[in-house]
Amino acid sequence: TVIPGLIDTHNHNFGSGVASQMGVRSPDTGVQVNVTAGKDMESTRLAVENAIKDSVAKTKEGEWVYVGINPNMKEGISANRIFAWVERGELEPRDRLNRIAPKNPVIVQQASRATMNDAGWEIARKYLNDFDAYAAAEISDVPDAVKKGVIAVGEQTALTWNVFYRNQTQRRLGEVVRRGWERLISQGITTFSSRVHNPRIMDTVSYVDRKSTRLNSSHVSESRMPSSA
Repeated sequence: TVIPGLIDTHNHNFGSGVASQMGVRSPDTGVQVNVTAGKDMESTRLAVENAIKDSVAKTKEGEWVYVGINPNMKEGISANRIFAWVERGELEPRDRLNRIAPKNPVIVQQASRATMNDAGWEIARKYLNDFDAYAAAEISDVPDAVKKGVIAVGEQTALTWNVFYRNQTQRRLGEVVRRGWERLISQGITTFSSRVHNPRIMDTVSYVDRKSTRLNSSHVSESRMPSSA
């Protein structure tokens, strides 16, 4: 029997798109905000930093401030342009974030790259023993990446699953993943492949596979992740 469908060869779909709808927050405390880029890096930085200051005023010490940046096509600032500023730690390096929010963990993200301040790194180290070493190895294209606070997909995934999801049960995370896969199926995608960035994802995928006969997954590789404390 031939079943028509689409094969997505690069899709890290482990439920992130539906988690918030189920009350599974990422980050689990604080606020998540989005700002629109300005006409250049300086005006974008001003928008980001104003958003951080406003968010810090509304949150408790130790709660997360998570900032995303939307393109501004009217000014000719695309997502790729923003990514170029963020990926090398130029837009909001660690030391700038430290000055703005010394007592709140902050992440400024664009797609697969982000920067994080000292407060965020301290939390990451608490739950992930070799977070610094992993970040330095994964982001070898950026000199002094850890000093600049740059994190990539692996570190963002570790934060999500080991920090933000740390109090979620296996059953609940399994339901997050299952619903994410059902959304793919509704779009005609029957097969996808992905790196498995985190051991907790592998545990959850195994749980879903044991509990469900309708859904299955295909993984092409498993990358080394920071070990849990």
